[in-house]
Order: sequence, then C-alpha cells, then structure tokens
Amino acid sequence: MALDSLAITLDGGQGLLTVVAGRRPPPGYSTYRTFLPLPTPQNPQLLLERDRAGGPATSLQRFSMSSPWYSRSATAVARAALRAGLPSYLPSSRWITVCRPDGDGRALLPDVLSEVLGVPHVKLAVRAGRPRPNRKPVLQVSDANGRVLAFVKVGWNDLTCRLVRQEVAVLTRIGRLPTAPRSFLIPGVRWSGRWESVDLLVLEPLPALGARPWRRQQAPPLAPAVEIGNLYGCARHTLEDSQYWTSMSRRVADLGDGSSTALAREAVALVGQRDGATKLQCGTWHGDWTAGNMMTLGERLLAYDWERSATGVPLGLDTAYFLIHRELTRRRPSRRALAVARAALHDLLHELDSNRHAARLLIDLSLLEMTVRFLEARRERMPVDGSVFESALEQSLGDHGD
Repeated sequence: MALDSLAITLDGGQGLLTVVAGRRPPPGYSTYRTFLPLPTPQNPQLLLERDRAGGPATSLQRFSMSSPWYSRSATAVARAALRAGLPSYLPSSRWITVCRPDGDGRALLPDVLSEVLGVPHVKLAVRAGRPRPNRKPVLQVSDANGRVLAFVKVGWNDLTCRLVRQEVAVLTRIGRLPTAPRSFLIPGVRWSGRWESVDLLVLEPLPALGARPWRRQQAPPLAPAVEIGNLYGCARHTLEDSQYWTSMSRRVADLGDGSSTALAREAVALVGQRDGATKLQCGTWHGDWTAGNMMTLGERLLAYDWERSATGVPLGLDTAYFLIHRELTRRRPSRRALAVARAALHDLLHELDSNRHAARLLIDLSLLEMTVRFLEARRERMPVDGSVFESALEQSLGDHGD
C-alpha cells in the first residue's frame, strides 16, 4: 500500500492528510494516527495502529484469520512481538505517522465509522495485501478494548468503487433470500454508501471462534459451490448465448487494441469459434473462489469477497477457477498445472450439475477471466502482474487435449 493511498483512505480523497515516515509531523501539522507497517515500511501490506493498551495484538489475531498462509505466519510472529511489548523499543523510523493540518476539524473516516458503529472511538488495522486486481484497502475496526466491530472495504478508484458497489448488491440480494443458505455463511452489510470520493462497505464480522482457514491443498468445497450455482435458478445455454460470454466479450472489447490485450482478444475469438456451440448449465458464481476467501465453521463455509459474483455463468466455473488458481500459485509449470487442474475438474463436474466434457473449456474461461482482470487493473494504473495466468492461457489455447 502506497502511503498516499492510506491518506486517501482516511480522508476520503479530500487531500487533508499527509503521511510521513517516523513519528514527527512536519511544520503546520499534528499527529493524527500512528501505524506500524508490516512487514516493513518499504513494503507495507498490513498497518497496525499504535495502541499502548495492546489493542493491535487483539485486532491482528482476527484480521489475519482468512489471510493466506504466508500472511498468517508473519502476523503470528508480529502478534507475539506486540504482546511482548516490543514495539515500544522500535526506532521512530519503523513507524509511519498520519498527520492533519493544525486546527482542521473536518470529519475523517474514523469519525464516520464511529457514528455508523455507535462507539465514541475506533482503532484501525489496515490491510492492502499483495498487488492484485481486486486490491483495495480493507480495514478492521475495533473499539477501545480491542473488540472487533466491523470490516470495511474502501473503493478508491473507478474499478474498486465498482467492485465495492457490486459486493453490496450481491450480499444484500443473498441476505434477502426467503431461506438462508444451508452450506455457507456470508457477512452481513452493516452500512454502505459514498463518502467524499470513496465508496464504503461496512461488514459485520463473521463468527471467529472455532473457524478454520480452508487449506489450499484441500479439495474445493462442492456443496457450497452447488448451492451458490442454484441460488436464483439455472438455465441451459450455449456458451455464445450465455450472459457470461456476452459480458466477457464486451469487457475484452473495452480494453481496446494493442499488444498488451492481443492475447485476450485471441482467446475470445478462438474459444468462441471452438466452443461457442457448447451447451452449458448456467447459474450463479462467487467469482473469486479461492482458499484465501473461505474458512470453515463446523459443517458450513464462511465465504468472503463477493465482489466478482454474477449470474448467467456456466456452472463449474467457480471450481475450475479454484483448481487452476491453486495449481498456478504453487508455481507449477503451466503445462503441469493445466493437466492437474483439468483432471481434477473432470472428476468433479458430475457433482456440480455441469457438462462433464467441459473441463478444458471451463479452465480456459477461468484463465481468460484472470487475464482480463489483470488487464482491467493495469488500465487503472494498478501495479499488478498477471503474467503467470497469461502464460497459462497461451499454453491452454494451443492445447486441444483433455
């Protein structure tokens, strides 16, 4: 997370705040909040607000639960250090300070959250994570005693604002179903809306006691995927007549011409020609079905990050996305990753009410989806690298085997 992004997050793009390394504000400014950046000030993926009462240690434990394994390991070490009081021995250069102009009393994001949540003061932990197409600040909000009150997503540019608004719509619609989902839980929407130049989504925290991260080596969860797929009913379409393919074709066209988008355009042309007449059951998908977005609580799944969810999508695409994403993030060569993901998906498709012969097609669609997301993010000047997915897509397009 760039330091200017932290300022935009906290002041809503008003241009009031400045962020400096260390703990000394510049002339004309006073200290507003001080954060410990982890793992380093040069690579801040997680920011913990300084709290002499030990609040960050409590907040950090909840904030890291659904993170990838490498984040959980790092934050476990940091949590132990916080509880031992080691931050008090850190040099000033290890901290960053958010400063506001002297005498300026305009409302900032913590003031908005205090009002929404009905508490006089809130403490923040801010996570941005590694660069990725969905990347946006996510805040964990705690009261003065370290009790977690909410999680807040902040849309700060055109792409992330659209994603935040989409997640609001998806969670609200699921929350209004006459019968609550049986196999999965979603976070409730506490509040959402536009504040200054950012979009906010304030989420109720899901249960944490007894929840366990979904390990990426585990098989993808099938019962929740089936229930999600059938949330609003299903219909059979050819790929070229499906709502998903219409949307994908439009998204690729909107990226424009150029060498960076040539692979996506080629993929749309080749997949449309080769598989356009394939008949598929279409329903709803989560849209970012990865181990990092799920946990288990008893027999149910805690499912996070619904901003990419949509209807009219081929059934089985969530599971295909899970499998190829897992294999590629294990840093396996593209050919090996494709073979493993296709074989695993082929064995699961009959349980997903999907065309058992569509494994290769669904993997291709997953890779095209990932490639387009990275291209859309780069169009917004987000520093993301989707080369691993682009290489796999290129490999897959030339591979006609199952």
